[in-house]
Amino acid sequence: IFMKDSWRPVIAGVPREGDVYSRFKANAVRNVPHCSNSADIGDDKYHSTQTDHFTRDPNGPIKPHRHYRLILDDIGQPLNSFDCSRDMVRAVYAALIAHESAYRCGFLHRDISSGNILITHDDKFDGGLLIDWDLCRDMNSQVDGPRRAARTGTWQFMAADLVKDPTINHTLVHDLESTFYVVFWISIRFLRNS
Repeated sequence: IFMKDSWRPVIAGVPREGDVYSRFKANAVRNVPHCSNSADIGDDKYHSTQTDHFTRDPNGPIKPHRHYRLILDDIGQPLNSFDCSRDMVRAVYAALIAHESAYRCGFLHRDISSGNILITHDDKFDGGLLIDWDLCRDMNSQVDGPRRAARTGTWQFMAADLVKDPTINHTLVHDLESTFYVVFWISIRFLRNS
C-alpha cells in the first residue's frame, strides 16, 4: 500500500482526492489505483491552517488547507526507472487511457507530470498508473472560473498556453500537451540521444 499524508486545499470546487477515487471505482475508470481509505485527520483546531484568518483580502492568495490522509492499494515504480523505452512509453499510454476514462467520468487531471505516471507490471493495469488527483477539476462542479490565484500543475510539463496566459481555462488539450512534454523530458534525460 501507499499512504499519502498531505494538506488538501479547502476550496469550493476542489474535491477530496479519496472522493475522486470513489467515483473512479464506481465508473470503472482504468489505470488508476484503488483507494481503500481516506479521511481528514484530527480536528479543525489543530489540523487546519489558520493563516487565511489573518489576511486582509478574503480572495487573496492564502487559502485554507486541511490535514488529510489517503491509502492507495496499488503502487508502481517511478517513470524514470524504466528498463527499456518500451516500458516508459507503455506506462505513458496507460496514463492516457486513465486520463480519457477519467475525463469521460467528469474529471480533468490538470497536473500531468513525470512524477504522476507510474510503471506497473500488475496484470490489472495496462503497464502504468495515473496518480495524484488531489488538484483535479470536477467538470460537473457548479464552481466556475479559477479556484486559486496560482496556476495548477508542474511547471516543466505545463502547456505553453497556460504558462503564457494564467487567465485561460485549463482544458483537455493542455493535459495532452503535458503528456507530450513528459515523454520528451524523460527521453532527453534518460535515453541515449545526440
